[in-house]
Amino acid sequence: MKHFLTAAGLWVWSLPISAATFLEEVTPFLKRHCYACHDDRKAKAGFRIDKLGADFLVGKTADKWKEVMDHVNLGEMPPEKEPRPDAEESFAMVQAIAAELRAAEKAARLKGGRTPMRRLNRDEYANTVRDLLKLDGQTLEPLVEDLPSDGKAEGFDRLGVALFFDASQIEQSLKAAERIAAKAIVEGEAPKTLRVRFEAENDRHLGIRHETKMVKNRFNGDLRIENGPFKHWPHKDGMMMVQGGPTYERSLLKFGRLCRVEVTNRIPEDGYYRIRFKGGADWGHKREPIRVKIRYGSRLPIETWAELPVKTSTENPVVHEITMFLRRGGEGIKRRLEFFWNDERKYVVTTDFSNEMFRLINGTVSRISKGKASGEATEERLMELEKRLADARRRADAWKGPAMCINPEFEGKEPPKFYLDWIEVEGPVREQWPPVSHTQLLFDEKRAKDPRYLHDIFSRFLPRAYRRPVTDTEVEAVADVARKRIANGGSFLEAVRAGLQRALTSPGFLFIQEPAAKPRQLNDYELASRLSYFLWSTMPDDRLFDLAAIGALKQPAILRAELKRMLADTRVRELVENF
Repeated sequence: MKHFLTAAGLWVWSLPISAATFLEEVTPFLKRHCYACHDDRKAKAGFRIDKLGADFLVGKTADKWKEVMDHVNLGEMPPEKEPRPDAEESFAMVQAIAAELRAAEKAARLKGGRTPMRRLNRDEYANTVRDLLKLDGQTLEPLVEDLPSDGKAEGFDRLGVALFFDASQIEQSLKAAERIAAKAIVEGEAPKTLRVRFEAENDRHLGIRHETKMVKNRFNGDLRIENGPFKHWPHKDGMMMVQGGPTYERSLLKFGRLCRVEVTNRIPEDGYYRIRFKGGADWGHKREPIRVKIRYGSRLPIETWAELPVKTSTENPVVHEITMFLRRGGEGIKRRLEFFWNDERKYVVTTDFSNEMFRLINGTVSRISKGKASGEATEERLMELEKRLADARRRADAWKGPAMCINPEFEGKEPPKFYLDWIEVEGPVREQWPPVSHTQLLFDEKRAKDPRYLHDIFSRFLPRAYRRPVTDTEVEAVADVARKRIANGGSFLEAVRAGLQRALTSPGFLFIQEPAAKPRQLNDYELASRLSYFLWSTMPDDRLFDLAAIGALKQPAILRAELKRMLADTRVRELVENF
C-alpha cells in the first residue's frame, strides 16, 4: 500500500504494498506496544507477534493478524497497565491490517479465476440435509444445533476465508451426522402415539381452584375473610372464567392465564402434537373476538394462537384443534403448556381495604425479619413493630367485607366469559411410517440380503448428496463402511446408517466444490449449486439437476427462466434472511 504521515502522525493506506513494506510500516507500532509480551523472551498465551509473517495467504497468518487487529480495535491490547498508544496510531494500525485482510480475501477468491472450495455454513447444512433426506425442518433443528457457529468475513458467513474446518467442526459434524442417520433410518413398528386428557373440573394440573365461599387470607395462615366475586367457578362439566391469572408478560398484549398443563413426562420425543380443547366464549362488552394463546416451554418458548369462532359461546362450546412442534428436552427440564386468553384484565380487583392490609401486614413482617437478621433493630423497635402487626391482623380479622370486588370502571358492563371443559394432547403425529427419509434411501428393502444392494443404495444417493455425478470409487468408499458394520455384527439398517454418516461427513457433501486450479467456466452442476445456494441456501432441486444432466443450464434462455422460477419460489426468503 502507499502510505504517508499526516501532521498528527496518522498513516493513510490505499493501494496494495509488498509484504516487506507492510512489515516495515507496522513493526514500529508492534515493537512499542506488543513485543514486550509477545516476542522470543515472553510469548504470552503462546502468541509470538515478532514471528508473524506478512503473507496473509499462508496458513493461519490471516487469522493471527485478525486477532491482533481485534484486540487493538477493542482496546484490550496493550493491557491497561501498559502505556496506551495514541488513538490515531491505533486506528491506523487497525486500518492497515484490515486492508491487507481484504486484499488477501480478494486474492483467495480470484485464485484460479473462481471462488475456491468452501464448506456449507450452518444454515446451508441444515437446509441441505432437510431437502436431501426429506426431513422436517423443525425435527432437524435440534439435531444440528450443536454445530459450531460460523466465522464471518466482511460481515458475511458465506466466504471461504471465514468458513474454516477445524477439529471442533469435525467432531460436531460427526455427532450431527450420527443423530441425523438415527432419525432418518428407523427400525420396527411406529412408536405408540400418546393421548392424554386433562379435565377442567377435577385435574389439579390445570391449576383451577374450585368454588368456595371462604378463602385463606394472604396475610395470616389462620385468618379467613369472604372472597367476593369469583374469577372462575364450576359450570356444567368444566369451569367458567371471567378473568385469568397473572401472565408474567411484558408485552403489550395483557392476556390472562387460563391454566397450565404439566407435560414434562408426557412428551416422549420431539415432534408435532395435536393440542385440542373444548371451550366457548362470550365477548361481553368488549365486542371483539376471543383469542387463546398457547405457550410451550419457558426458555425460548413456542407460541401459537387460536381464535374462537363467533358461533361458539359459553353455552355452545366446541372442540378447537391446533398442531404444535414440541421438544422433549433433556432430563430434569420441566415442560408445561400454558393457555392464555384476552380477558378484561382488571374486571375483578382487590378492594381498597384488602390492598391496605396487604401492604401494612406484609411490610411490617418484612421489617421485623430484616431487623432481626441485621441485628440493627433495637428490642424496643422490634416490640413496636410486633404491636403494629398484631393490631393490623386484628383489623383484618374483624373485617366482614369482601377481599375482591368488581372494578367500578366496569360496573354494569357484562364481562367477557370463557368456558373450558377439557384439554387434550396427542402425538407425536407422523405423516407416515417408515418416514420418507427411510423409504427414499432404502428404495427396495426386500433386497436387504442382496450383496449389491448397499452399492445400489449409495449409487442412487451420492449424486444428490454430492450435487454432481460420482465415480464408482466414491460409491464403494461409502458402501465399504456399511459392509464393515455388518462384518462387525451390526444389522443391515445399522450398516445403512453408518454409510449415511460417512456420506454426510465427506468433503463431497460438506463442501461446495468449484474449480480452483485452472480458470475455466463452471460446469452445469457447479452452476446449479451456485444458483441454489445463493438464492435458496440449499441444494439444487430436481429441475436444476435434470437441466444440469443434459447440459442445458448454461443456455441463456434457460438460465433466465430458471432464475425467474427460483426467485418466485418461497425458498428465496433464505436469500433475504441469510444475506
